Amino acid sequence: MNLPTDEAMTTGSRKPLGNGRANARRRLEAWQIWVLAIAIVYTLWSALFIFRQSHVSVDGKRYYCLFDDAMISMRYAWNLAHGNGLVWNPGERIEGYSNLLMTLLMTPATRLFSKVNAVLVMQIFGILVMLITAHTSLAIAEQIFCSDQKLLAAARVIAFASTLIYYPLTFFSLMGMETGILTLLLLTAVLQVLRYGSDHNAWRLVAAVLALALGYLARNDSLLFTGVLALYAFCAIPRTGRTKSAGFWLLLVALYGLVIVGQGVFRYLYYGEWLPNTYYLKLTGMSLADRLMNGLGFIKQYLIEIGIIIVVLVIDALSTHNRFSILALAIFGIALAYQIYIGGDAWPMWRLMAPTMPLMLVTLIRAVRNLLLRLNAAQKVPAGARQPFPTWIVVYVLIFLIANIRFASEQMLITQAYLVPMHNYYVDDAIVLNEITTQDATIGVITAGVLPYYTGRKAVDFLGKSDRYIAHLAPDISGKTAYSGMYSVPGHNKYDLNYSIKTLQPTYIQYYAWGAQNLFDWLPGRYVLVTYKGISVYLLKDSPDVLWSKLTLETK
Repeated sequence: MNLPTDEAMTTGSRKPLGNGRANARRRLEAWQIWVLAIAIVYTLWSALFIFRQSHVSVDGKRYYCLFDDAMISMRYAWNLAHGNGLVWNPGERIEGYSNLLMTLLMTPATRLFSKVNAVLVMQIFGILVMLITAHTSLAIAEQIFCSDQKLLAAARVIAFASTLIYYPLTFFSLMGMETGILTLLLLTAVLQVLRYGSDHNAWRLVAAVLALALGYLARNDSLLFTGVLALYAFCAIPRTGRTKSAGFWLLLVALYGLVIVGQGVFRYLYYGEWLPNTYYLKLTGMSLADRLMNGLGFIKQYLIEIGIIIVVLVIDALSTHNRFSILALAIFGIALAYQIYIGGDAWPMWRLMAPTMPLMLVTLIRAVRNLLLRLNAAQKVPAGARQPFPTWIVVYVLIFLIANIRFASEQMLITQAYLVPMHNYYVDDAIVLNEITTQDATIGVITAGVLPYYTGRKAVDFLGKSDRYIAHLAPDISGKTAYSGMYSVPGHNKYDLNYSIKTLQPTYIQYYAWGAQNLFDWLPGRYVLVTYKGISVYLLKDSPDVLWSKLTLETK
């Protein structure tokens, strides 16, 4: 059964030319008002979200906090901005970040503002990134639905709103992670490739390559998306012009390759490694079979949440063979396979999958509409029959809500965002440590972002993101570092507390146990639990870097 074409539907509903132009003008104004209203509401919600996650610490001052991994990048950016180099600890050149572009974007804020305000600036930057990303989704919808004027206005608004409302994407963007900027760059590349397919303007491909190159700097693994988009763009070239454009394509490949080689050379010259420390930490020592089993365990919940979206899109792609639907599914499939290949992630908030969701949601608009057209055709409903409210919008909203419902309490600001209470607890520890230790004190941490950033003290990374020795250890796959459907969490399954605590003896230790190791029985006589302003911390006994006169020992 063939669906009515977009052109046929549009032509069938046309009114006289004069009225048609007037109606189009009114529709254009209407969708723009909707988009503006949604942008204002989102901005206000984001401001409330940021304030809701902030925290008045023990010193009576308000502090803002990004996601802990983003705070690691902020520490690198702070050191770079203040002349210590792109390092976690001054004097130690270890690449413990995986998001160079985001770290560099943080650097001006850390140079111009205080530590607290620099964090707030990056959260405000996240709002801007999300609004631009949503507008890029809108522009992609325009490319897809340009031949269907009846659907175009609604598609614009829905694409814009869906991008902003999908919580994992907006959460990580407002919490300072590279997820938002990577999504923006990926969507920009897709948009330029789609426009190239329409007008064959070669500069579109240059813009797409520049976006993909910046995406590579945001996360090196975004390289996986480049091949798919290159193939899509190549298929858009008229066959007669493919041979003539070979030189131009080589130039584009060289431009993209220059960025890859450039970062690689910088990494080797600056850090002495061809691969980042995070690669050794997360992808070495664990067999492929174990990683795949771990990754499948992690991604299971995600597939349950968006399963209906995948089913609808696959059915639509198989029945219509629409190129964009296939492209969106290919990008999604690559991200999904990669997420499984690396063994999952530490947090069930889908940070590596979120950049693909705007494309999936834009495609879902078309897929749901096509599905209902098929149902109407099967029921012999006239194509031009009017309805009080488009059924496909209701179906789309219901499907979207299923994918987003788990985050409803956070999105409605009923509860604080994921891990935020823990981050605020670490802020309190940092403020206390600043008051009771000297600048020469060292801090031993499991979470390597908030405490090192807000104390500025030299830090010992128990989980090895910025420690080469830990990163090259064998991972613990016993199940004792397990959560989120996994039995071993990449990036959190390598540790040696005997080395990190017993050998290095940091002035402060955040935790004395992790996984299969527990040093509680070793602590007495070496570390003492002290309380200051109601905050209890473990400090190295008799350390000259502790201001003992301010403290009271807490009996156990």
